[in-house]
Amino acid sequence: MDIEKEISLLKDQVKLLKSMVNGEDFPFFMFALDFNFKEMQMKAIVKILSAFKKRLEGKDLQVIKEDYLILEEYGIPLSKLLVNELPSVEEFDNYLESIVAKKSFRTKYLLNSIKKQHIHSDVCSYLLDQLN
Repeated sequence: MDIEKEISLLKDQVKLLKSMVNGEDFPFFMFALDFNFKEMQMKAIVKILSAFKKRLEGKDLQVIKEDYLILEEYGIPLSKLLVNELPSVEEFDNYLESIVAKKSFRTKYLLNSIKKQHIHSDVCSYLLDQLN
């Protein structure tokens, strides 16, 4: 199969998947499909929110480095992420720019989709409050 046919097939398969995924139940996954996120990008975003959650709760930031290695692939040093201070939406935006090359969406919409899918809802609410 030539490359054009393969690309066409992949586009058709994505369209089919989007019709199968309930956007109401899985808004983050739908967002990821709409903006062509790779699996590693999605995982990196969730890892950042996990670290933010620990920071908001004042939990020990000693983590297993292997859990966050994915972030180093995007040039996000753990020494900056795992600090004892409250996270900010500006910080989150900076990390997003490292993960998603040409960001063509608003951070607010991404955070809302993650929150509606019940992934670190409290952290998303905290960051969204800073946008309002």
